[in-house]
Amino acid sequence: MNKNTLLLVNLHKHIDFPFLDDKLETQQARMAAAYIPTVTSFGMIVLKNTPTKGTETEILGVNSRNTYAHGCAIAGTRWYSYASVDQDFADAMTFQERTALLTDSEADGYPHFIKCVKRCYSKKLANMSADAAEMYIANALFDFTKLMKKLRPMLLVANRANVDGALPWSFPKGRGSPGEKHRYHTQEDFEIAVAMRETLEETMVTKHMYDVQHQIPPFVIRYVDMGIRYELKLYYAIAHDSIQFGINADDEDQTDEVSDLRWLTKTSLSALPLCSITREHFLGNFDAIDAHYLKYAHRAAPVESLRSSFVGPTALPARFVPVEELAVRAPADAALVDEKKAVALAQAPAKKLYVPPSRRGDPRVYVPQDAFVPPRKSSSRSPQRRSAYQPKSYTSSKSVDFGGAKGRSQGEWRKPETSAPAGSK
Repeated sequence: MNKNTLLLVNLHKHIDFPFLDDKLETQQARMAAAYIPTVTSFGMIVLKNTPTKGTETEILGVNSRNTYAHGCAIAGTRWYSYASVDQDFADAMTFQERTALLTDSEADGYPHFIKCVKRCYSKKLANMSADAAEMYIANALFDFTKLMKKLRPMLLVANRANVDGALPWSFPKGRGSPGEKHRYHTQEDFEIAVAMRETLEETMVTKHMYDVQHQIPPFVIRYVDMGIRYELKLYYAIAHDSIQFGINADDEDQTDEVSDLRWLTKTSLSALPLCSITREHFLGNFDAIDAHYLKYAHRAAPVESLRSSFVGPTALPARFVPVEELAVRAPADAALVDEKKAVALAQAPAKKLYVPPSRRGDPRVYVPQDAFVPPRKSSSRSPQRRSAYQPKSYTSSKSVDFGGAKGRSQGEWRKPETSAPAGSK
């Protein structure tokens, strides 16, 4: 980041612009009231045991590394509105997060904020040029310094009161990339692929360690937080006995997002310190998740039938078939398909080139001798059919000038004269 950008940011940190800030707050409040954006995520409910009545269901839970309030402060103005930045917003952060923000606002260069921005928008910045990425970070830093002017006193009050927010518990979930959807056959395939990818990135659980229950519709959770409408679509999966999950210390992408993984029941989750989002939408929907599964459990088909229906030359991406089965069955199926294709090509008649009627007389178009030229259809106005509609001659009683030839009386129709046959008088 160049010196001019840092100078402007530092000036804005120490100099107040009350009129400009009030105008921006009013404008953003109007925009938030007029339009609430929707953020849709796709996740996976990994069940350790099949839900049954009378037993507690165990779900694989993910404990985030940061609170939602800290993520909104880093992500920028799209994820928060100034009307929502109050004391509750500061209290929702952990003591460590508040201390890092306060220390970063006093340091030169804002190392903590720039590191978090580069991590959150790594894919977006990778597709930009160096100048565009630098400008993007500078704009985000400008918004952050403007936010800290209002948030700093609240952070100090929360730290003096020794308030420590709780890290949220949730399911493995995430959002898809803009250009990712077109690679899948249906919307459901795209959503399940995103959920499986996020499950692998956050828990290190591969797709061979669970079976996705495709016949059960997703469980949908909707809520509004910080002026944004969130929609979470969760698909069900039953874990195998050999499932293993954990946190890889060498994987920065995982350690930046996840702090803990464990099996959770309703009783064990209620005993943990919970934030408001976890208490309302995870713990509050625990019974509804079981009821939704039991409602559609009779529709679920055996996994083997699903695998057999998708094995073949036109199969979708192998999400039902383990790698071992594909390695054994693929060569036989491929040879059979090649043999059938060869027989079909040998028996099929040779295709001829079709030349459209509009280009048949064009000398620039090469027409081979075996080209397919369909016969012209007889027109409804052909001479053979036109005679049937030729009107008979008659004489009109009205005097109408038809603009005929010289010598023709007005209003008189005469039959066209025909030449007499040879030999007649």
